[in-house]
Amino acid sequence: MKKTILVVEDQRNHSLLLKYALEDKGYDDIKTAADIETALKMLQDKKNPPSLVCLDIMLPKSPDDPTIDEEGGFRIAKEIKGVPFIFTSVYERKEEIERGISLGAKAFFVKPFDTEDVAVKTQEIIGK
Repeated sequence: MKKTILVVEDQRNHSLLLKYALEDKGYDDIKTAADIETALKMLQDKKNPPSLVCLDIMLPKSPDDPTIDEEGGFRIAKEIKGVPFIFTSVYERKEEIERGISLGAKAFFVKPFDTEDVAVKTQEIIGK
């Protein structure tokens, strides 16, 4: 069964590094979204829903509105139904990490993180 991973990250270099690390583990269907609106649309894809979401927290609202929503990833997490997700964020305070886990995150990686660690955790959560 094909595994689709959605990487929600507004910083292209972080998005690409995650994509390469996941591809190195054998995942070949990796989608990316750089803002809240696009991510929410992609999560509604019934034909090819993601098997896992890698989710940043501070994100632009939409392609047309680059205003950063400091709660964006938390808002997206509340909309994720039945799909495991992990946070990848600059937030490192205990309160944010606990909030992420309480929303159902399987892991919380604080930037800068080793993309290999994220890829290994992805394998633990959804398999190869």
